[in-house]
Amino acid sequence: MGHHVFTRDLTNDYPVASYGEGIYIIDDNNREILDACGGVVAVSLGYNNRYIKDRLKDQIDRICFAHTGAFINKPIINLADRIMSHLTSEFGKAYFVSGGSEANETAIKLARQYWHDTGHKKKSKIVSRLMSYHGNSLGVLAVSGNPARQKLYAPMLRKQPKIAPHYCYRCPYGKTEGHCNLECANSLEKIIQKEGKEKIAAFIAEPIVGASCCGAEGSREYFKKIRQICDENDVLLILDEVMTGAGRTGRWFASENYAVIPDIFTLGKGISSSYMPLAAMVCKDKIANGISKGAFVHGFTFSGHALAAEAGNAVFDYIDEKSLLVKIGYGSAYLFKRLEEMKEKYPWIGDVRGLGYMAGIEFVKDKKTKEPFPEELNLTGKIKAECWKNGMLIFAGTRMKVKIDRHLVEQGDHVMLAPHFITTRSELDTILDTFEMSVKNVMEKVA
Repeated sequence: MGHHVFTRDLTNDYPVASYGEGIYIIDDNNREILDACGGVVAVSLGYNNRYIKDRLKDQIDRICFAHTGAFINKPIINLADRIMSHLTSEFGKAYFVSGGSEANETAIKLARQYWHDTGHKKKSKIVSRLMSYHGNSLGVLAVSGNPARQKLYAPMLRKQPKIAPHYCYRCPYGKTEGHCNLECANSLEKIIQKEGKEKIAAFIAEPIVGASCCGAEGSREYFKKIRQICDENDVLLILDEVMTGAGRTGRWFASENYAVIPDIFTLGKGISSSYMPLAAMVCKDKIANGISKGAFVHGFTFSGHALAAEAGNAVFDYIDEKSLLVKIGYGSAYLFKRLEEMKEKYPWIGDVRGLGYMAGIEFVKDKKTKEPFPEELNLTGKIKAECWKNGMLIFAGTRMKVKIDRHLVEQGDHVMLAPHFITTRSELDTILDTFEMSVKNVMEKVA
């Protein structure tokens, strides 16, 4: 391999990314790869964006970093203001970190300290959903509902309560959407009763699921019920918007689509369009004000990094100036129209789901019964590899089997398309045409 980098897969000879332009990455062999998923649903404004680069250069001339144990800085003040300007007056504080795992770790630790400091010292458990993913640090890995990612580290993880996902395509209760009494939301009430509400600090959920169930989204009715259950049981609601926030769904925050107001939420990935490592935990004033003597027992070296925060400010400004949220609305309608046409056309596309520029596609062997392809076939891997062969990167979901209230639920293979916000209609066509061709090539060999 000729280098000493500890890569994600030591058996894989990765190409070297040498240059980026727009929605393309060019490797050191001069091969162009169309990035149809923003890396990992993280790059939203394309590569080599001159506006963001210029803003970062200006900030480098001022200051890049001053430790938040001694200072704050202008970029984090401005970015906190920008975020709050899109929220209700209940919200008042933002805590900036370097990535989504850190943001979610910050959120669950804040939930714990809030209850401890307000006299509810037994409240320490975090409820989450099966088929979820909230990060790779041990705290948020424990609350993730992704057994494959947890298995190796299980002896190191504190067991946390899990409930059913909002996965209408494969409802564990055998119900159909709109005629279900929201059993998946009611499972939160059941687990709180089982564990004891005096022990539950918070419930955390992705408004639209990422890697663990690509594109599976909630609904207004679902989140209304979840909010009600949390309120009735003195449980904080945390929304993980690491993937969905900062415009990905056509709104600044995915929660806006479902008319739900969390107590705490997190942002990451697209908040800086990955020009710098940046994420945030945002909370209501009542949560921050509940911390005893104002001292949050938490912190990272690079929390509140000035240069990273300026990348966030540049992203907010660029999205506003270019009216990109409106553009996503039109582009998303076209994206899902084309995918729905593929679903009608091909027997092996079972479900198309998601919102904005976050489109999940699930593959099945039998559309009527929803039978998945055999897991050992590794269909997701084959489709991703074929797309790569055809010059395009897509996001591959993690397939799993989970037991939900004694019902075994097995996913089919699933992937996600997550275009950059700057993607043109012509480029969307290239993405969709390449995806369709790649899937057909694979299916001709396996179906």
